[in-house]
Amino acid sequence: MRHDWSSDVLALLKTHEIATIATVPDGGLTDLLVACEADPDIRVVTLSSEQEGVALVFGLGLGGERGALFMQSSGTGNCINALSLPAATKTPCLMLVTMRGEDGERNPW
Repeated sequence: MRHDWSSDVLALLKTHEIATIATVPDGGLTDLLVACEADPDIRVVTLSSEQEGVALVFGLGLGGERGALFMQSSGTGNCINALSLPAATKTPCLMLVTMRGEDGERNPW
């Protein structure tokens, strides 16, 4: 039987008071996103690009709130420039990135 890691991640998000999830939906995160959307203490914001998520999480941090960005690995290239902002200001930017294009996956590398 496969372990449901999404419930473990949701528990950690709540423990660390992360109340906003920014995401470009990904099949690998479906169970976790469904659980987050069902939780009344968590707001899920669907993005049109990953770089919007970096800005949102950065802005939440400036306002004293905690957020996280969920995306697949191919989306990291879309936000390289945006990631310079939290890197330069040493501001946390929690990201959960699922790996895509692994050997044996039907998506090409």
